[in-house]
Amino acid sequence: MAIAIKKTAAIAIAAGLTFAGSTGIAAQDALAQETSAAAPAAATIPDTVNFTIHKKQNPQSYGPATGSENDAASGSALNGVTFEVQRITAIGGKNKDIHTQADFNELAKLGVTGTAEDYSFTGATGEVALGAATTMVTAGEGVATANLPAGAYLVRETKTPDVEGSQKYQKSAPFIVFLPMTNDEGTGWNSNVHVFPKNTYLELDKSVEDADDNTAGNDKEADDVTYTLKSRVPSAQEGQALNDFGFIDTYDKTEIKFDLNKVTVDATLRNGQAVTADDYKIIELTEEQAKSYNKAEKVNAGYYIKFNEPWMLKADSEVTVTFTGANLLDGADDHINNTVRLVANEITPKEGWDPNNPPEDTPPGDTPPGDTPPTDEPPVPPVTVNTYKGDIVINKFKDENSNGAKDGNEGALKGAKFALYKNCDTTDKAALTADTNSANLIRTGETNKDGKLVFNGLHVTDLQNDTEAIDKKYCVVETEAPAGYILNPNVFEFTLKKEGVEAGEDGNLVIEAAKDVPNKPDTTTPPLLPSTGGMGVLIIALAGLAIIGGGVYAARRNSQSA
Repeated sequence: MAIAIKKTAAIAIAAGLTFAGSTGIAAQDALAQETSAAAPAAATIPDTVNFTIHKKQNPQSYGPATGSENDAASGSALNGVTFEVQRITAIGGKNKDIHTQADFNELAKLGVTGTAEDYSFTGATGEVALGAATTMVTAGEGVATANLPAGAYLVRETKTPDVEGSQKYQKSAPFIVFLPMTNDEGTGWNSNVHVFPKNTYLELDKSVEDADDNTAGNDKEADDVTYTLKSRVPSAQEGQALNDFGFIDTYDKTEIKFDLNKVTVDATLRNGQAVTADDYKIIELTEEQAKSYNKAEKVNAGYYIKFNEPWMLKADSEVTVTFTGANLLDGADDHINNTVRLVANEITPKEGWDPNNPPEDTPPGDTPPGDTPPTDEPPVPPVTVNTYKGDIVINKFKDENSNGAKDGNEGALKGAKFALYKNCDTTDKAALTADTNSANLIRTGETNKDGKLVFNGLHVTDLQNDTEAIDKKYCVVETEAPAGYILNPNVFEFTLKKEGVEAGEDGNLVIEAAKDVPNKPDTTTPPLLPSTGGMGVLIIALAGLAIIGGGVYAARRNSQSA
């Protein structure tokens, strides 16, 4: 079976670190780091500072924001992120110099809110002026470095990494950093400042493996279709806890049937162990619930896969859910779609609950997450996969004129038997039909009183696994002709095209291919003779004896008369 193309949707949400107020300067208005030693004076600040940005995604834990390289958070490196770094040069029209204690104290009161494109300063006594921007782009191990003059800087993420498909990154929040910061001991300046804007990365993938899979029909059961959901465990923002995590899947139950006993869930806990069936639930949704998560007109069913304690999952680890027992049904719509959305919600944990060392069996909130999926907007766009099916129709007619065409005097033929094949060679009927147990034999059937046979719910021949273009065909051969008619010797080729879909009743999409198949009357069959030993022979023998007996009787009478 061909590898399914998967379709992916992803988003990254970054938490910027604000270092204003954590510089440890010896001033009443600046917030000092806790230290028993005297903090250095602003006048001793060096003229230039090395500034390094480390970009991480989904760290399992966070270190204290001291500006030291040892603060490195866990998580994978993220390259291709662009930052614009600008020194705060003036407030209220007055130039500010970080080497001056009073200016430093005023700069330390600043904060920033909003986004990289639409931000505003807080704590300012007037309009804040910025210097020229220095551009920094993460590379290698997700690192960007610049040597900058000492000062207080606004840091904005202006470009996210380039992505393919349906991925999406959301820019991190802007923040202010002081260059330099005090060292770990609080006795001098750290002129090599490192910051770690921490990212939460969420992704959602869904794929379908439906190559050559058909619905149930005629003498065959439905083929199993495999659906696979994938995501990564997000790392909650600093000071937050992951309270809900799972998948909501919605569909039309006239098109798909799921066997929820044939589901495997693969995920990893913080301790490195694999999840078990006790760590998650699969909950069927009501029609009303399903419609609340997917507004598509024909949605009427769904399920919610929820992790009971999402805060105990390992951050940035992959989660895979596989459905191996799904069957396509002969619903009226030949376009079958299945949509999944991601559930990932954070909350502020209750007092004493440590997000970096979460307690088992203890939710971060006052009540554990329930079995009803949250109604919040999904953090990433939902993903839909599609399957297309269609029908092959045989119309059997009497070819009374032996010209292979319907010309007004033909009638329907009941009782013609046909076989449907895939992966077929239309040039060799004998080879095609020789093996009745062939894996390429899909179904058999017989025309009804109207001369009609429908092979329904067949996978289209131009697309499989949602996105993979193919070029396949079906073949139909007549295996037994109705009594008094000659077996049609031809192999009939059919294609079912997704692009050939047409609008049917009630807005349903219909794909169909039909052919008229003639049968010539069998005029070469000789008149039937009585079989040896049958009643016909006995009757003839008796008739012969009667004739002989009559002759003898007549002869004797003539003799006596003479």
